[in-house]
Amino acid sequence: MDFFIPAAKDSEQADRVYHSIKAFLIEQDFSPLSDDRIYRLDSYHNGKNYKYRIGDRDQEIREPIIAILYHPARELYLVCTTNRGVARGMPILVGKSEVRGIELFD
Repeated sequence: MDFFIPAAKDSEQADRVYHSIKAFLIEQDFSPLSDDRIYRLDSYHNGKNYKYRIGDRDQEIREPIIAILYHPARELYLVCTTNRGVARGMPILVGKSEVRGIELFD
């Protein structure tokens, strides 16, 4: 699947938004971030399965998932929604050990 950001009008705008999300997360002390562009992440936490996919709504907070990034030093995936990790707030944190499946953009 080709890389996209929900609501971006074209690939150039999607790249700009993606880089601004990365910059925001770096300001929150999530540096360095992997260059992998993640489309889907499946995880298991506290007896519950979670599926995060770009463009879908988060199962609990019901906000659209805009980006998923990886912080290798902390072994954390950062799931970013409108109010969690894109322009404000902390992203949803998913530990690498909880991940059951991952799909990258082409």
